[in-house]
Amino acid sequence: MKFGSARNLRSTKRSARVLRPSSAHRLPGSEALLPKLDAYAWSFEVGAVKPEPRMYAHLCEALDARPEQVVMIGDILSADYEGPIAYGMQACHLARKNISAAKAQISTLAHLQRFVPAT
Repeated sequence: MKFGSARNLRSTKRSARVLRPSSAHRLPGSEALLPKLDAYAWSFEVGAVKPEPRMYAHLCEALDARPEQVVMIGDILSADYEGPIAYGMQACHLARKNISAAKAQISTLAHLQRFVPAT
């Protein structure tokens, strides 16, 4: 998620906690370059990658939330939509070209706020 998107989401009167699951490798000292989010889930620390259920369990634990309280939004259909749905989470596919088999989809992160409940 881009920093501007996280900041914009937090500035609304909505209840949201933002995390970043990733399969990327983190370089020593790179934490200072990352946007301030509620949590990060690095596959090499969790010992799993999306769509493995262990990754989603870690995400929910990091947010102190039940699966049904979490909405995963991402651009990989199997990892960011189908995997979370199978785990019991809510999910939305970020289909930038508007081509997706997902029931819930957006084409830009600008539409992200519609998935966060108002407080």
